[in-house]
Amino acid sequence: RHHQLDLLVDVRSTPRYWANELSAKSYAAEQILLQQYNRSPSALQRDSISGQSIRYVDWLVPGILGMNIMFSSLWGVGWVVVRYRKNGVLRRLRATPLTASEFLIAQIISRLMIVVIVNVLVFAGTLAILDFPMRGSYLALLLVLLSGAIALISLGLAIAARVSSEELASGLLNVFAVPMMILSGVWFSVDASNIWVQRIADCLPLTHMVEAARRIMLDGASIGDVMFEIILLTIMALVLLVGSAKAFRWQ
Repeated sequence: RHHQLDLLVDVRSTPRYWANELSAKSYAAEQILLQQYNRSPSALQRDSISGQSIRYVDWLVPGILGMNIMFSSLWGVGWVVVRYRKNGVLRRLRATPLTASEFLIAQIISRLMIVVIVNVLVFAGTLAILDFPMRGSYLALLLVLLSGAIALISLGLAIAARVSSEELASGLLNVFAVPMMILSGVWFSVDASNIWVQRIADCLPLTHMVEAARRIMLDGASIGDVMFEIILLTIMALVLLVGSAKAFRWQ
């Protein structure tokens, strides 16, 4: 239905095939099929594959949402924590009964609320303007975005656990943000790239969030279909949060 097939053949009884009128590869595949059967086109029952094709903007929207979450999560937490440390706010908080774990969890919750509100508004605006398809469950999309946002916020906290310089924090945040923006499938697919590039992309939380969101919005995936990505992002978030709590310093 998304014009992802070039040719579909049914040989159980009367030979029948479906050709994709919008695919350049479909014509070549059809000629090969006719040569294999050594028959004229009239000897085979021919139909066309019908469906609504995926526009590039439809494919791009999940990546844009994911990239927006990434920047808001990394800089909204990592940069703020470093500034708190540099300005002495964390030194004063250290005198209170607040523990490092409680402080980090509070940062995650506060930033997560902002991320959700902002991206709901962005999603509603793009849906109204671009009229892209939403074939899956809104609940599944929300779970994917929440787990992905928590993983990215935890990554920002891990980067800012000990850094006291805003310049160094900015550089470290870019070290992680730029590869994710390029390799996580935001603008283009990396399926045809080198295998080591794909392996690096698999280690990035944004990759799994964008891929799961794209499957939900374009292919109608359910919660069960993207449960692997949700669990993986949750594990990444837990590992990063535990590491952040152990490495965190007030000064």
